[in-house]
Amino acid sequence: MIEIMKGSLPMLPPPFDQLHSDAIRKISLAAGERVFRQGDKAAFIYYLAAGEVRLVRYSEGGSIIPVFRAVAGDTFAEASLFSPEYHCDAEAALPSEVLSVSKQAVLKTMAKDPAFGHALACRFASQVQGYRRKLEILAIPGAEDRVFAALSDGWLIGKIADFADEIRLSNEATIRALSALVRKGRVSRPARGCYTVAQGRLPR
Repeated sequence: MIEIMKGSLPMLPPPFDQLHSDAIRKISLAAGERVFRQGDKAAFIYYLAAGEVRLVRYSEGGSIIPVFRAVAGDTFAEASLFSPEYHCDAEAALPSEVLSVSKQAVLKTMAKDPAFGHALACRFASQVQGYRRKLEILAIPGAEDRVFAALSDGWLIGKIADFADEIRLSNEATIRALSALVRKGRVSRPARGCYTVAQGRLPR
């Protein structure tokens, strides 16, 4: 069950640490619980202190379309600052601790403090660079090269099935690619389900 608490808040990264504590709430979620649903009123942006949260949309046929995988240290739902509603679902993939940050508090601070607004824009710009890198990786046509690029960028942090979803390949194709990369010496497998880049990286 979602538990919302005040007090003993984890430290937020700059520039969110400049906000008054009344603008922030800590939310504890079990795996499978949602932070918000598509169409809900957008009143907060979020910082993930621990765990993993996945942002997804659902097609008309009911299939899941991954939008973003947030891990500890990420912010998400930033577009809600300028939107009346959320455009996707956010669901905890693992037991997670999320900090909700009042949208109105952020907008008011941006209006009063140009330095805060500049720092926030810099943070969001850095995240956009990360999103572009993700699109570059997803555009790689060959399964082996895509898997190697994503592995080099540290995307494999949990189950291989989740990694496969993230890189838009089937679980079977991902496992075959990983096995081929191990055979070719580009990737090492120190333990079951654990893969590390053995040599080089794809050029960016």
